[in-house]
Amino acid sequence: MFKGNFSWKVVGLLVAATFLIVTFQNCGSSGFENTDFDDMASITQDERLASLPFPYDVRVNQIAFMSCPYSSQPSADSHLFTVKVGAYDNVGTPAGALNIGRGGLELTPEFIAGWGSVASTYSSTVQRQKLEEALSGNPQAANAQMQLSFRDSSQPRTTLGQFFNPNGSTYSSPKVAMLPALNQPSIYKEFSANLNGKISYFPTAPTRDETNIEASLTFPAGLNSQTSLVGNLSGSLLTIGFGSGTENDLAGPSATDSRLAYGEAFRMSFGKPPQYSSTQFLGSPSILTSVSEENLETGTGGNYWAAGRCFYFKVVKPEHRLNRMYAVDPQTSMRIETTICPPEPLYADNARPNSYERLQGLYANLQRPALLHAMRRFFPPAQFDINVSKGCIVPLQSAEICYSSYGGQVPAYSDVFYHPNPADANIPEGSYSTAGDLGSPRFHRGCGGTLVPCPQYASICVRP
Repeated sequence: MFKGNFSWKVVGLLVAATFLIVTFQNCGSSGFENTDFDDMASITQDERLASLPFPYDVRVNQIAFMSCPYSSQPSADSHLFTVKVGAYDNVGTPAGALNIGRGGLELTPEFIAGWGSVASTYSSTVQRQKLEEALSGNPQAANAQMQLSFRDSSQPRTTLGQFFNPNGSTYSSPKVAMLPALNQPSIYKEFSANLNGKISYFPTAPTRDETNIEASLTFPAGLNSQTSLVGNLSGSLLTIGFGSGTENDLAGPSATDSRLAYGEAFRMSFGKPPQYSSTQFLGSPSILTSVSEENLETGTGGNYWAAGRCFYFKVVKPEHRLNRMYAVDPQTSMRIETTICPPEPLYADNARPNSYERLQGLYANLQRPALLHAMRRFFPPAQFDINVSKGCIVPLQSAEICYSSYGGQVPAYSDVFYHPNPADANIPEGSYSTAGDLGSPRFHRGCGGTLVPCPQYASICVRP
């Protein structure tokens, strides 16, 4: 009796064990192998993720230039800079009236396509987790951070721009980090929630300075002269790439190619304010006149930011902004006394300037606040006052550093240069209405060289 019971128990256990083994072997058809319980499958999954291409691309949509030849390094609180870039979403903002192309960090079409080919091999319950693993663990992105710098135009992936001083010394371009490292949750989680998004704001970044895609570069002492500075900048590529730590190399499609890298670059062109003839403005090129895009990964060109996309503003010292200057309206030939750079209401309908002061026609009610809104991203109200109508900007806290080399001379703020009328023969050519001079008007015939110093400018270009 005992032996019979034991035999049936053994048979029952063997049948149950066989059922469990068969069930386990066939459970793969229900997707079980796609979970982390299967060690062999997880190795295959890691290989699939690691084979995906570099995930990120970036588009900035604002670039600014200040021509001030700084005699000393501006403090961070002053918000003065030489070059600044930023990427913004203008939908629903006043700047939207300028029809600026959208900027931000985004996933490349190649990565999205690659992820699409492997996503279906994972259970839907873990796909988002696996996408985050792919983004944070990408071999080239894992330790990379977006950075801004000027780079050698012939080998931008490996070499920073070398700027040459007239005295023969060289100065390497600084590089500035933008956003947290790409393998941080504040970056990759934004894309696991929005695979096709172009994102310009990262609210969970560790610090407030890392939430926006923007950065600036400042060059000391204008590299000894403004002419030298502009020459160096126009000969280099303004680059937004992806690098790590103190290394100069950027991530790129080939470790042996010094030219191609991930990211975008710009060739900047500089000139003199177009309302002046070459014989009137004898100063160095002081405005950013155009920007040409270049795809770093392919070396091909892109959009051209020029006519109607670049704007410039005279930099006016606070003590001069309410002084009067004299000019003649070329349309009426009337002599006009005007204030240099008074405050301007944000949406003032009645603040139309005289025709000789108009800044490239931006006086429609929507266009004026649109440009002001774009400017405010780089020139905050606590540090700068901006008058769009008169095309001027006033540094409120540190204007002296922009004109420290002028020796107290008042710049030629007036945009109109002309010879005195015969009736004003007693007024010497080349003289200028100085600060506080409210007597008889005096006129000047140009600026720069041995004449009155030319003003400095802040320029901004926006993406088409």
